[in-house]
Amino acid sequence: MDGISEVISKMSFGNKIGFEFKNKIDVFKPMYGSFIIELAEDVKENKLEILGETKKEEEITIGNVKLQIDELIKLWKEPLEKVFPTKVKGTVKPCENILSDKKCQIVASTKFAKPRIFIPVFPGTNCEYDLSKAFSDAGGVPNVEIFRNLKKHDIEYSIDAFAKQIKEAQIIMIPGGFSAGDEPDGSGKFIASVFRNPRLKELVEKHLYERDGLILGICNGFQALVKLRIITLWKNNRYDRRHANTYI
Repeated sequence: MDGISEVISKMSFGNKIGFEFKNKIDVFKPMYGSFIIELAEDVKENKLEILGETKKEEEITIGNVKLQIDELIKLWKEPLEKVFPTKVKGTVKPCENILSDKKCQIVASTKFAKPRIFIPVFPGTNCEYDLSKAFSDAGGVPNVEIFRNLKKHDIEYSIDAFAKQIKEAQIIMIPGGFSAGDEPDGSGKFIASVFRNPRLKELVEKHLYERDGLILGICNGFQALVKLRIITLWKNNRYDRRHANTYI
């Protein structure tokens, strides 16, 4: 599909609200930079062209041709059904709920009335607001810092800001989300590349092994910690005790 036909079809697919074209128009002609707007009332504007109206019937009407939305959805999904199947055959088995009674006994040796938590934000990550609230509710002082990368001096500024935050923090909390659009070969590569900066790498090592600080990661953040080998999950069926204080 292309042009207006693609946009109108996808708008109808979501809630199966039908549409009827009122004017003759080439629905397959690409119209780059154009907008299709759905309005509840008529708008008197010379620059706007009325395409048609929505309707209750689950179909898209172009002249005398009526296309059923369910059939269009089927045709739309069919080419990739073998690659990304939406329906599979088989029996559904209940998931076994396995709970562990083991608790992490590792705690920081230093005590603070209000520990500071550094939450770095990278392009594509999210949940920093949730993390800030959670740490605030627990009595901590979260500090959120955005890694800026539009220009060279932005990156230099961010490295300086991150270095300052790491020095003052007792906990480094790396959020998750869709870092760099969940790039291939595993997410977290962008985050890991930032923390491989020699200056930040040295500060993180001091944070962990000299100041007995803690580091955590969720989703992309956890993947970055694995890529940085800060967290080693298993080694010869035993935990690697060299990094024991970083387990979460």
